[in-house]
Amino acid sequence: VVFDPQEMLSDQPLRAFRLVANQYAPFDESLWFPDVGLGLRLWEGRFEGHPDTWLRWRDQAGEPIPTGAERAQQERHRADQERQRAERLAEQLRQLGVEPGD
Repeated sequence: VVFDPQEMLSDQPLRAFRLVANQYAPFDESLWFPDVGLGLRLWEGRFEGHPDTWLRWRDQAGEPIPTGAERAQQERHRADQERQRAERLAEQLRQLGVEPGD
């Protein structure tokens, strides 16, 4: 895989090759690697505070595999949603005359 975001080597920022009969041949444009169940894609966004074009692993649907920080953010968001849900349910119980935790 050649990641060339400034296109100094060609007019394509991302190219891949595979070894066929002792020569490198262009790889399928989808950049999907079935042996490992992952693909590659270009991604515009912020990583570790730096906005740029990045090379990202992707799933079969083309979605980027979350980084550790992205996964932690998703978990914090999920936990916040669960906490808010629990607070709403507790308030509904109080309105019915039931004290949560009793």
